[in-house]
Amino acid sequence: MQKDEFYKMHPVVNIAYFIVAILLTICFLHPVIIFISFVFATLYLMYNKVNLHIVSFLIMLICVILINPLVNHQGVTTLFYMFSGNPITLESILYGVFAGFMIISVILWFNCYMVIVTSDKFIYLFSKISKKLSLMFSMILRFVPLLVGRLKECYNYQKLVTKNKLKVVTNAFYMTSSWALENAIITSKSLKARGYELKHRSSFNMYKFSTRDKVMLLVIILLFCVLCFFYVNEMLYIRYFPSIVINTQVIGILASVLLFSLPFLVNLYYFLMYKFGGNKWSSIR
Repeated sequence: MQKDEFYKMHPVVNIAYFIVAILLTICFLHPVIIFISFVFATLYLMYNKVNLHIVSFLIMLICVILINPLVNHQGVTTLFYMFSGNPITLESILYGVFAGFMIISVILWFNCYMVIVTSDKFIYLFSKISKKLSLMFSMILRFVPLLVGRLKECYNYQKLVTKNKLKVVTNAFYMTSSWALENAIITSKSLKARGYELKHRSSFNMYKFSTRDKVMLLVIILLFCVLCFFYVNEMLYIRYFPSIVINTQVIGILASVLLFSLPFLVNLYYFLMYKFGGNKWSSIR
């Protein structure tokens, strides 16, 4: 991952930003908001050099676009009729398109979350609520991709050993299960050896809620409140059924652009400061 100033911010700021970005992406089915969210989530993953899995997203989008008109026949603009006599409407197709982009945008923001909010940040934040639950949840998030990767390795190995598909699947599953149990035992013994069960043990972290974190959190809350105001008062509003009605406010669009582009603006700010301001700006945290 590149030198990302947004990554270096306090975990509270990181998690607050992604919660707001995901919530607004889910709540707004406005095509402009969905497009802005999708573009900036994609660009941020590309900036951090993360594989986008474009083929998988295209398949998901096509499935949503095709399935929605088949099950949703609302709308006044009928394009044609199926063999069953049910109509295919323009409104249902457009709803499927933007709903598909909304789902993909949410997945992209979750991928950004996984890149920025590491297990250390997660444990640091939620250990104050429950240390055991935070550690367990963090281990689960780490264990699932490891388990999937090991299952693929065992499956590919078994395909070289035997051609019986049933044996390939059962042996791969058996080997993966054995590895998972062994890994769980090793992890538990490691935690016990490090004194995890001690009541008065201490933990080390390097996170400090600085001035820039306070300013950043305030900006996120302010933009979130502005967009909530537009959402509640239907100033950024779209209705797909029975006919398409759309309301758009320039201020709301600008607020959404600022919100979804905050990580880029933070990186741009420090890039300009480092380039033209010298080292004196590096102390501003």
